[in-house]
Amino acid sequence: MAAPRDDETSYAVNPALAYWIARNKAEGTTTTPALEIQDGRYETYGWTNAAGEEVVKYTITHGRGHSIIPAEMELLWEWFEGWELKDGASVLVAD
Repeated sequence: MAAPRDDETSYAVNPALAYWIARNKAEGTTTTPALEIQDGRYETYGWTNAAGEEVVKYTITHGRGHSIIPAEMELLWEWFEGWELKDGASVLVAD
């Protein structure tokens, strides 16, 4: 699998990934994720912090004109509702 969109057709994804990797104190760079999974038309990359917790995830969906479709809104909400802000830090509270 190729590095997560480290090419000229990346639509400026690498600067955003670099920001979130640094912001979340993840280990690695935009081209060195801790996790790489390909499942059908989905390519998923993940970065972890020093404790091994996944703090950044990026998925590419091939063959799709938009990033999100209405049917996925519930799935996204289920992920977001698993987080809380505690003492100024985002904390995963879901299983």
